[in-house]
Amino acid sequence: MAVSPGRCGGTTEAGVDTRASLVEFLERAGGEPFCDGCLALQVGAPLLEVRAALAGEGGPMVRATGRCSVCFRTLEVTRIPARSAQRPPS
Repeated sequence: MAVSPGRCGGTTEAGVDTRASLVEFLERAGGEPFCDGCLALQVGAPLLEVRAALAGEGGPMVRATGRCSVCFRTLEVTRIPARSAQRPPS
């Protein structure tokens, strides 16, 4: 997976900018899964800030146990399913 790292750092109260940066990065990643540590490196945000942003409810991000596409560890990963894999609403 060749996704160029984004430097989208910065945050406001409750990690709103970090969450937006994560969504933006994961949408460009085409459904690839990332662990919290690799996501933090990719968006240029502190790990604790990334974890706080991921703890929020709602949004397109899916979290599950899986293999990170960067470090290849098996742990909790986050992804946004690729648009082609999503079903249209019925």
